[in-house]
Amino acid sequence: MGSLLPLGTWVRNPSLRSWPVLLFLLLLTVPPVAIVVFYNNPGQSTFTEAAWILAGYFALAWLLLIAVVIRPATISLLLLLAVIAISVVAEVPSAIWLEKLLHSGTSNIITSIFTVGLPEEAAKAIPVIVIAVAVRRRITPADYLFLGAVSGLVFGASEAVHYLTSGVGLVGGNATQDLVAALQYVWRFPTDPIAHACLAGITGYFIGLAVYAQRNSGQRKWYAVCWVGLAIAAALHGLSDWDTLNGHWAWVAITVVSAILFLTYAKADPPALPATVASGRAKPQVQAPATGRASPTGPLNDMQAEIEALLRELGE
Repeated sequence: MGSLLPLGTWVRNPSLRSWPVLLFLLLLTVPPVAIVVFYNNPGQSTFTEAAWILAGYFALAWLLLIAVVIRPATISLLLLLAVIAISVVAEVPSAIWLEKLLHSGTSNIITSIFTVGLPEEAAKAIPVIVIAVAVRRRITPADYLFLGAVSGLVFGASEAVHYLTSGVGLVGGNATQDLVAALQYVWRFPTDPIAHACLAGITGYFIGLAVYAQRNSGQRKWYAVCWVGLAIAAALHGLSDWDTLNGHWAWVAITVVSAILFLTYAKADPPALPATVASGRAKPQVQAPATGRASPTGPLNDMQAEIEALLRELGE
């Protein structure tokens, strides 16, 4: 009987309680939980709860994949939770306030970039900037990219929930248009978090470069580097939301370009910096971390290592 229903193996075999296995169970269980939450007590409040569960589900799945790709070397679980908390509190209110102030619109490329792309990317940069100011220990530019991506995941999940619960796009009486809107709602849950993560990660990388330049060479114009990433992200975001391109093949191309830039920055080493500071005193230069840097121990990095080992086994 034990061989037919080997449930006791779960208790005896530690590998069945490892991070990859628990992750598998989590990803399998969350969608049914969201359905049950709404099905047993249908209403606006439970509908919102189910929407948040699904949004968090896809954001978490993307977070784990991004962590495997980037391999953040100096990000602790506490720092990760701090970025998530700041993102939840600050991002959406800041973006809404800025968009209202600028009278946001997407009818032409200029307004789309400066009244939608720029406010949202600036809002997603807030948690990364807070970390840059508050954290004194050294964090690599690639790790700032990771923090920016986490900030973008939170923003994208919030946006997906907003569109679903507010009913934007539903016209009523037109079945075809409502079906299109419903499909957009479904696709927003997996796509919004990662799209915003790629753009926010680009901004985060350049914030990391600015911090790296200021700490290691004493450059006073670090803010000029910081704005480069924000400008790139805002331009790509504005192009993606522009009515002329949104929903067409060019929109897909912009999404792919954003992802390629994100991955390229994730694997880039910080540029070489001069060893002297502005005062003329010599300052030892910090060795740029290699792309294949080793991860320190910790809950997040242990989980990454186990996920990567599982992926290698599946590929063999």
